[in-house]
Parts: sequence; C-alpha cells; structure tokens
Amino acid sequence: MVSHGEVRQSLDYNPESGILTWKVRRGKAKVGQEAGFVVISKAGKRYRQVRIRGKLILSHRLIFFWMKGRLPVDEVDHENGNGQDNRWTNLREVTH
Repeated sequence: MVSHGEVRQSLDYNPESGILTWKVRRGKAKVGQEAGFVVISKAGKRYRQVRIRGKLILSHRLIFFWMKGRLPVDEVDHENGNGQDNRWTNLREVTH
C-alpha cells in the first residue's frame, strides 16, 4: 500500500466538492487534473477509481485514507447512495 505521506504529496482533495486532483504529473495525467476514472460495479453502481503506484484504489477509500491517515476497518459507504459523490459529508465508515 502507498503511504499516507505519498498520497498527500501526490493528490489534493476538496472535501466540499469531493474531487481528488493530481498535485504531480503522472503519466498522461496533468497537475490539477481530476484523478481516476469511472468504473461500474457488478451491481451496476458507478464509482471512481485511482491508479497510484500501479495499484487501483476506489476513490472513496483513498479519500478516507487521505483525510484520516488510516484505511477504513471495513467499508466506506456513500450515505446518499451515489457512488460518485465523494464529498466528505457523504462518506462514512461502516461495517458490511
């Protein structure tokens, strides 16, 4: 797993908009560009995912790590059910 410091050095997060942006150039991604891409789960829900150090991480889990400095114990839920709404007020740590 990537370290908390590396995540903070590589990505910026706006808790009000829920958007992660690159602070450094990564491949084709430019500084200031929104990080990640949309994926569709088996259940048909849409989420954003970010590739960092070759590993794919769901944006909401990465945001939780960015904000708290630790991974969630179990899951991160989107309170309003919209998997692309990554505003901090919409994310909560839950058990399955």
